[in-house]
Amino acid sequence: MRYSPSRQSEGVQISSFTQADLASRNVQYIHSSESEKHSDAFSFTLSDGVNEVTQTFHITLRPVDDSLPIVQNLGMRVQEGVRKTITEFELQAVDADTEAASVTFTILQPPRHGSIERTTDGQHFQHTSTFTMDDVYQNRVRYSHDGSNSLRDRFTFTVSDGTNAFFIIEEGGKEIMTAAPQQFRVDILPVDNGTPRIVTNLGLQWLERVDGKATNLITKKELLTLDPDTEDLQLVYEITTGPKHGRVENKLQPGRAAGTFTQGGASWEMGGIYSKASLPASLNLQPQLASYS
Repeated sequence: MRYSPSRQSEGVQISSFTQADLASRNVQYIHSSESEKHSDAFSFTLSDGVNEVTQTFHITLRPVDDSLPIVQNLGMRVQEGVRKTITEFELQAVDADTEAASVTFTILQPPRHGSIERTTDGQHFQHTSTFTMDDVYQNRVRYSHDGSNSLRDRFTFTVSDGTNAFFIIEEGGKEIMTAAPQQFRVDILPVDNGTPRIVTNLGLQWLERVDGKATNLITKKELLTLDPDTEDLQLVYEITTGPKHGRVENKLQPGRAAGTFTQGGASWEMGGIYSKASLPASLNLQPQLASYS
């Protein structure tokens, strides 16, 4: 409690006062705690000089929404073509004076390779552009990937507690107040469910004589296989039946017959494949995926 001769001044802290002070409105309560408590109280003893009585004076504090949501945004990892719940460990906004059901995320730019979905009954999900922190706590929000061969996705969002448009983020070890849209990143874990498709297999139509040997370069113009889930360097051709009148060799390993080569190698002029033969050679090539341990 404080005693103030003027209602405009803060006054000094007191431990006793008189009824005359109350009549003159010289006693005031100052709320000084930063905690979000909605009540306070003090006990007092009233004395007329002879008799005493003890009572408790209760104070109700009317809350003021002056705290901002503190946002933690870590992103998530999702397997290709899979739906995954967004949890508070990946996205969270905590507001000291606002219930979780009133802290709202608004999606400004939706994901390109999936969607954000929300449920109200735990079974049926629908696309949504808003959800609350309580929805996240109750596992009612999920990201659904569309199954495309994408490695990354994202959506942008803002956060509001219903009163303040600003929120707090951590950047460089410091807390920053902002209203700027934030990016929620989604890393897609690819699933190799595609089959290699031979697009071009023209063979070698002619050979040229170099240093007394008939040879020509096999490039992707003559032999091309595509797989949407696999990089060229992991597409491996295995020679199951070699040429009868020559050999296939890697330009980087001259003089040695090659048993395998990659589409990446076939696409590089410097890492190309040669067929050396005295007569035109025919090849039986079987494309397969490289396996690594």
